[in-house]
Amino acid sequence: MADFVIVDGEAVPRSAPAIAASAPGLTTGMGVFTTMLAVDGRLHHAVRHYERLASNAVALGLDVPPASTLTRWCRLVLERNGLVTGRARVRISVYESASVPVVTVAAESTPEPAAAAKVALMGHVLNESSALAGVKCTSYAQNLLALREARAEGFDETLFFNHRGELAEGATSNVFVVGSDGAVATPELASGCLPGVMREVVIDRLRDAGLACDERVITREDVLSAPAVFLTSSLRGVQPVSVLGERALDPALVEPVVQAVAAWRCDAK
Repeated sequence: MADFVIVDGEAVPRSAPAIAASAPGLTTGMGVFTTMLAVDGRLHHAVRHYERLASNAVALGLDVPPASTLTRWCRLVLERNGLVTGRARVRISVYESASVPVVTVAAESTPEPAAAAKVALMGHVLNESSALAGVKCTSYAQNLLALREARAEGFDETLFFNHRGELAEGATSNVFVVGSDGAVATPELASGCLPGVMREVVIDRLRDAGLACDERVITREDVLSAPAVFLTSSLRGVQPVSVLGERALDPALVEPVVQAVAAWRCDAK
């Protein structure tokens, strides 16, 4: 159990109040966050996480400390909680407060992801026209409620389609489909999907390896007919889908992608 969190650079007990009860970051969800993986104390793709956090903060009119400060706080929370070995989940949150934003950094151990995921098709809709489309904000209830519903039915994740009927994302992941020719595609950002860090890493790595990876409109029919589907997120990495709705898929078809991404250095930008 992690005992400490970092609040504006100071280590405090996890049970201690970190933000005023009246702060907009708490009462209205005016805040942004990012979650990254640390393995043996090394932060994975930290620069990308910091850049996205800063970009998201601008959308809500919040200021974020410089990357060097965030790195120091992340390392401090890992050290204070004895998480310098093994896998850890590190979450940086920025909340609107009365004067200046409150920044918290929390960490806890996290297990290896499952070899494959079972994904539900439950009719969840994402508003691609929302002012918060593509922003990882702390107003995360819609995603968590959808995930709770999927898990109650025995699934690990569920998909969101936008109002145009296009695939957008998973509740806690980005989604890629693999065609019968082996070509990989993922929803374009105009779908309303979150520009996930691992989504970017996978796209960059596949293209560097000379493999096709398109960002485009993906219809429900494309998803239902895809020979293979996989999810990405900072904690799961690349995770093949073994069940999509009522259809079984072959996770082995995702292996070329897994191998290509595995060669990417974890501390690369």
